[in-house]
Amino acid sequence: MRENVIMRERATHPRAVGGSAGNRNTLSRRVHDMLLASMHHGIYAEDQVLVEDQLIAHLDASRTAVREALRKLADEGVVERHPRSGTIVVNTGVRIALEDIRLADGPPDEMDIVITEQRTVPSTSLLRTRLSTSDRRLRMVENTFALKGAVIGIRTAYFRCSFEAVSYDGRAAMSEVAARFFGRTVSRIDTSIGATTADARTARILGIAEGSAVVVRNQTFYDFHERPIQIAFDHYRADRVTFVHGRPSTAAVASPHLHATGGQDPERHRPLR
Repeated sequence: MRENVIMRERATHPRAVGGSAGNRNTLSRRVHDMLLASMHHGIYAEDQVLVEDQLIAHLDASRTAVREALRKLADEGVVERHPRSGTIVVNTGVRIALEDIRLADGPPDEMDIVITEQRTVPSTSLLRTRLSTSDRRLRMVENTFALKGAVIGIRTAYFRCSFEAVSYDGRAAMSEVAARFFGRTVSRIDTSIGATTADARTARILGIAEGSAVVVRNQTFYDFHERPIQIAFDHYRADRVTFVHGRPSTAAVASPHLHATGGQDPERHRPLR
């Protein structure tokens, strides 16, 4: 009788139903996703020490899964692992509103936009179709997005040459850029999100290794008359930026500003700043 009880106890012990983890999460990908999202949402702050045993209990995960997830986060530059002090969060990333260029939440840090190039370029079938124009040449402006001095994204925008490139020194919310720069009010934005790898030039600008993952955002802006205003192609550091949908927190939205760097322009039109 006693022997049967012992056997039943052994059969229900975690080691008898799937190894030491039992019903715990054993996929490091899921643990990695949960930890990274927790950092993006401020549950784990920068400079916070992550205790392995606490993560195992909190995430109901196996030790192997937690260690593999932390190792991947370290490879991505999100955490640093030290033999004696443990794992420390060093980069919680940036949350940007899906259809804007503002921070979605967090402290009121300033996002700087620096114009790196602007000139007229030959139009393509895609650009002519999406901008509803027959113009053979369009204006192209390229700029970087920087937070606390670190470049996190780069944008290439195309629009009709009928829009003059005038000075701009206001907030870099797209609603204000459209109103001041284009003299239009944005009523609709078509946005698509994808991913690719950074070429040599993009990698150099973003401060990452060539071939690193980047998040791609393609947008077309329309006014209230459904007239297309601008097409933009953005490349953001995948290890730093997360896009969020919905209204950003008004108490924590950044106040970005445009700054010019004197990019070359064969038509000598004035730069945005």
